[in-house]
Amino acid sequence: MNSDILSENKQNQAILHYCLMSKNYRYDVTIVYSAQFFSKAMVTSMQSGRMLLMCADDIPLD
Repeated sequence: MNSDILSENKQNQAILHYCLMSKNYRYDVTIVYSAQFFSKAMVTSMQSGRMLLMCADDIPLD
């Protein structure tokens, strides 16, 4: 199988790992900050493998 690299960027990234505990559930997440994601952080759930892009405006602070 032949493949071509469409783009390649090297940068220093801030990577943070958090383990959060609620009353009934544990959350293990990794947050990667990169200029590649339009000033958003890539948040990855270690349990499910799901990823999403978030910024501070996406977090409700009520």
